[in-house]
This record gives sequence, structure tokens and C-alpha cells, in this order.
Amino acid sequence: QNLLRNASFAVAAAHAGRIGSLAGGAPSAANSLEMAMEGVDHLEMLVEKQPEAARLWDVQLALLLALALTLVASYLCCCGVPSVDAPSAALPSSSEKIGPPKSNRKKRA
Repeated sequence: QNLLRNASFAVAAAHAGRIGSLAGGAPSAANSLEMAMEGVDHLEMLVEKQPEAARLWDVQLALLLALALTLVASYLCCCGVPSVDAPSAALPSSSEKIGPPKSNRKKRA
């Protein structure tokens, strides 16, 4: 009785009917209801069925490790690693004497 006298329910029902007609009409609604009657187990979240599936520390650790390896690899590619075989101009050769810098000024006698 209350539903028939209240205008807001009628407006809401008309609105739902318009949405239903845009979404495929009565046949689509019937198909949806039949599928729901068969069961909705396939829509359940995995965590609801197996609570141990909620632990994600190992996934986060693997992602962090992959990020760290990517950063190290990109650093080595961009900055490069000095080669042991390549001679360095900054290092003195074995024939040069290591000591204080020599002065070009002549000593006075």
C-alpha cells in the first residue's frame, strides 16, 4: 500500500526501467537473474576463500629486489665501470718518480 501511494517509488521505478531498457531490456535482465540463480561463486574474492592469500610481503620483496637490480643495472650502463685494461692518464707510469712537483726555477749560486 505504501509503495503504491508514494510518488518517489514510482519515479525511481520508472528511472530503473529506463536504465534497464538502455542496458538491453527485459531479456538482458532475465539473463542476469538466471545467471545469479546459478551461483555467484566465481565473483568471490580470492581472499574470502583463502585468507592466507592476503599476505603480500613476499610479492613486495620481489618487486623491491627487481627495482634495486634495475637501478644498479641502469647505473652501470649509464656511468660505466672503469676498465682494468685501459690505461689511465691520471696515474703516473712506473718509470716516473713519484714525489713533489719539480720547479722550473734555477737555483742561485
